[in-house]
Amino acid sequence: MPPPSSPARHAHAPAPADLSDLLEQQRLQILDTLVAEVQDLNPDPTYLSEFKRFKKYVDQHPSLSPTNDNPPKYNTRINVDMYFMEVVSKRKGVKNTINRALWAIEWYS
Repeated sequence: MPPPSSPARHAHAPAPADLSDLLEQQRLQILDTLVAEVQDLNPDPTYLSEFKRFKKYVDQHPSLSPTNDNPPKYNTRINVDMYFMEVVSKRKGVKNTINRALWAIEWYS
């Protein structure tokens, strides 16, 4: 067996840039799957209230902003990431509660 620092030992490991691309590709595939599932559903009133909370969060944080599109789009990567890190992750609830937040943002975006 080659020593731990030997290049032969890590010959099949992806380079950091490749790993980053792979992770992003997987994230997009998961998001596409979720979006497809959500499009088959009719939103209930909690979707709208969740999206309103998300928009209010973005509007109240000067470092975040919607796009300049008409109408503006709030679901940018940084906006969603920050909302989930600072708001959704601190909620008590089950997995479906977290999924519902994501689905609401996707549905109304």
